[in-house]
Amino acid sequence: MARSRSNTPRVGKSKDCNWLDELDKTIKVLSDRLTWSDLGYQGCPLFILTRYPKLGGFPRNFIDAETKHCEVQISEHPIARCATNGLGSHERKQLAALLLDTIEALKSYNTARRSARRVNKPAREPGRVRILNKKIEKSQAALQELADYAKALDIQDVTVVADACLKKLSVLPIGEPECYTLLKAMYRTPRDPVSRGMVHLYWFFHHGCGLEGREAEVRVGWIRNAFWKELGVSEVPVRPAYETGESRGCNAVHTAVLRFQEGTSPSIKR
Repeated sequence: MARSRSNTPRVGKSKDCNWLDELDKTIKVLSDRLTWSDLGYQGCPLFILTRYPKLGGFPRNFIDAETKHCEVQISEHPIARCATNGLGSHERKQLAALLLDTIEALKSYNTARRSARRVNKPAREPGRVRILNKKIEKSQAALQELADYAKALDIQDVTVVADACLKKLSVLPIGEPECYTLLKAMYRTPRDPVSRGMVHLYWFFHHGCGLEGREAEVRVGWIRNAFWKELGVSEVPVRPAYETGESRGCNAVHTAVLRFQEGTSPSIKR
């Protein structure tokens, strides 16, 4: 199949999902009847409270302290600080709040994914779980025999160690294989928040700050590379200036925005 001159992935049609525009419209119509908790569905409570300061129900001092610290981190980063060029003080504060929300979402995702992995593997291999339980039982019997033997000889060091091992083995949460099958339904791997986070940041820059689309892509890429890497998110190429055959922008952000539509995930066409 022939490729276009640009290396930007081509994606099947998907309507723009300008979540921030929809949120602004909701606030405009219902602001006198809403609190911050009513809008938590977007997964960015700090941003919502910062962008719409008239919403009540949450201590402002806490929000201001959190966002101020993040603002400093952005301003001191050699690359990410460029993402605030031309932004007003309230926009910089909103960016800090939204970044904190994306970081919290990534942390929650990583925790949930680890929990799901701990449950999913034993659920897939019940036979090995049964063997493991038998090995634990044999180990407990051997340790008990060791403790009793050492006790008869009045060798306390061995007795203490054996008793400590027995105590730890007795509280190991291994359980029966059937337990993991039930837990698997409770510990489902959540949706990766990386794409949603990029989309949220993109529309903040594009709609919230009035930046051109390609410029918004670049700034999202800078923020991602600067602050998400330590949470296990890979860096992505960013083109802050035109390159031969390539417009400035960030392919990863561009693709995420095109694909984003609640409940769908169109396949990428290359």
